[in-house]
Amino acid sequence: MATAIQTFTATGTWTAPAGVTTVVVTPTYAPFDQYAGLVAFAFNATNGSVYGFGQNAAGAFGNGIGTLVDSTSPIVIAQGLKTYKVFSGVNTVASFFYIGKDGITYAAGSNLEGSLGIGDTTPRSVPTAVLGGLSFKEIISENDQGVPNRTTTFGLTTNGDLFAWGNNAIGQLGDGTTVSKSSPVRVLGGLKFKKVQIAVAPSNIAGVQTSCFGLTTTGQIYAWGGNVDGQLGTGDTTNRTSPALVIGGQTWTDFSAIGTGSQVAVLALNSSGVAYSWGVDISGIRGDGGAVFKTSSPGLVSGGHTFVKLVAVGKGSSAYGLKSNGEVWSWGQNINGQLGLNDTTFRNVPNQIIGGLTATNVFSDGLGSAFITTQSNQLYALGRNIYGNLGVGDVTPRSSPALVLGGFSWKKMIGGVGGNGFPKAVTNGGAIYFWGAFYSSVTDTRSSPVIMPGGLTLKEDAESFGPMPSRTQITVVPGTSYAVTISDKISTFGKVSVSSGAISSLTIEYDQ
Repeated sequence: MATAIQTFTATGTWTAPAGVTTVVVTPTYAPFDQYAGLVAFAFNATNGSVYGFGQNAAGAFGNGIGTLVDSTSPIVIAQGLKTYKVFSGVNTVASFFYIGKDGITYAAGSNLEGSLGIGDTTPRSVPTAVLGGLSFKEIISENDQGVPNRTTTFGLTTNGDLFAWGNNAIGQLGDGTTVSKSSPVRVLGGLKFKKVQIAVAPSNIAGVQTSCFGLTTTGQIYAWGGNVDGQLGTGDTTNRTSPALVIGGQTWTDFSAIGTGSQVAVLALNSSGVAYSWGVDISGIRGDGGAVFKTSSPGLVSGGHTFVKLVAVGKGSSAYGLKSNGEVWSWGQNINGQLGLNDTTFRNVPNQIIGGLTATNVFSDGLGSAFITTQSNQLYALGRNIYGNLGVGDVTPRSSPALVLGGFSWKKMIGGVGGNGFPKAVTNGGAIYFWGAFYSSVTDTRSSPVIMPGGLTLKEDAESFGPMPSRTQITVVPGTSYAVTISDKISTFGKVSVSSGAISSLTIEYDQ
């Protein structure tokens, strides 16, 4: 017998040849993104250093300066520390987490409620090791939600263990208590997670709702924290201080949890790509027609659609679904035309974005703007444009996709945006461009892309810090076709999850 090998670099379909009953599927992991930032921005450059620019609030740049200092061009930060990835918790509470090439996670910046995980509440202006000697591949911060003075932080290790520290007022650390922690504690349950998100509703009538969700390596979603509106998906409205299984018996492949001012909602894809939702129907965000305002268990998104990716954003209360054929569908709030339907009418069921684009990815700034990359490496924008943050040469909002200027071959959007809108994107050559309100300033704006000062390029190479390729043996039926889904979150062969994190390709091996 000879071994046949087929490699997929994009989502597609594989049909089992006659006589083939077993395949081995191996993902090749893409490098982790080397950036972070909201009103500040940090990234690994190809010259081997980590750079930052914007606001060095509370010493988050880790360069020994503990006061707010604005840098309008990139400077070397983290005292020359060599890192694989930089994570942000920047907002009113400002901090960066640096995952070093020595396997140690370092933190700098504000340390309110012990949010740095270093055993105390004293701010740091130099990188300080997070306690426990743990090897994290990702840091998830409550501040990434753009909610001031909320400090819950999770660290996900390379083997899927989840640790937590910071604020624990409603049990969101998942350690069985409501006591805040200044050093990492293990989330209860012994679960192995692929993905973790925090959704925050700071102005809920019952008090701040911090709800946490995690997708396990076996395809279950667990939830803990605030549950006043049933947003945990556990069939009730009881808060949880440790992970509880989302009901319904589905095998999930991805989810997106969002918080607005007062409510939380969740969208999720099962192993067939079918979309479900639960929680509060904020501006139609659940996509189920809006017959019930609150639901505590997963229900189908209307239309029977199957998606390979969901993007849901809290401040804009809008959702986007990417299909395997490149179509983008949208629903929810549409006050800025961000749904791309040539109007500003809210939708409570999915509708296809106009323009006939064949998309490869969808991004949102969470502020009413959305961006779409296409198979031809073009970048389109739609929605809010108050400071030129669509990059189309003016400040007029768009209710249908408009081409971002520059004529570049775009790879993707990167990093976060500040409160005024500060999009950043990288070209296929690694060059970083930005536009909109320059980090936190509304007086220094750009309505078309300009190159990052200093001409630095983003480092994305095979030296990234992430999981090694894992081989999965799968039983197949000759003559049967199986969907191959390649995603920046979880990739699948048929109904089997075969990776966690971004991959560049999927190899299928079999004997014939």
